[in-house]
Amino acid sequence: MTRPADPATPSGWGRIAVHYDIERWMSCPPVLPAGYDVQSWARTYAEAFSRRPGFSPTPELISALAARLAEIHADAYGGGRIVCHLCLIHQPDPLTSPLPLYLSAWDSRGDRDETLRRLSHADNAAVIQPPYVAEFTARELGTGLKVRYYSRHPARPSVLYAGLNYAWRAQELATDLRVFVTTTDLRRLERALPDIDELMNVTRIVPSVS
Repeated sequence: MTRPADPATPSGWGRIAVHYDIERWMSCPPVLPAGYDVQSWARTYAEAFSRRPGFSPTPELISALAARLAEIHADAYGGGRIVCHLCLIHQPDPLTSPLPLYLSAWDSRGDRDETLRRLSHADNAAVIQPPYVAEFTARELGTGLKVRYYSRHPARPSVLYAGLNYAWRAQELATDLRVFVTTTDLRRLERALPDIDELMNVTRIVPSVS
């Protein structure tokens, strides 16, 4: 599950800003640049990321990546099971499967510690072992929670998936931030962890622009 158990109101005071490494991450924006639809955006990004120096992608690889990017965009902003305001895709090289990371900013409400535990799924009951819960301090966001857990896929009980969640409260902007990823490729998430942790260090909540 990726939808918070108790969805809140999108923050009216703060928005998400990320100074990400373009060699390792690609932006999957909710609003596409003028002149692009999802398919043309996905194709453009797939070509750009696949044709970096040192790589010689096949047309089939580029087409497969474009199809996956379009699928990620639809999942992120299609109003289904995922609730997010920004998606970034971990894609350090063309041969590595794209891993979407979702970020959402909510109006703060309730007790800070209880809210961060809820947003980070720290008390998730649908797990095969107790979640790993720890404080995580990021350069810009300060101290929040980081939670890792493993569960069985609801549609395929024989398949395990991993969940990684972070949560912070930006008190001065009355905004709660949730960052999350789920995947059935457990090794893929493990390899991405250092880059995800570093991404948290360059993530901020800044004042919304009206």
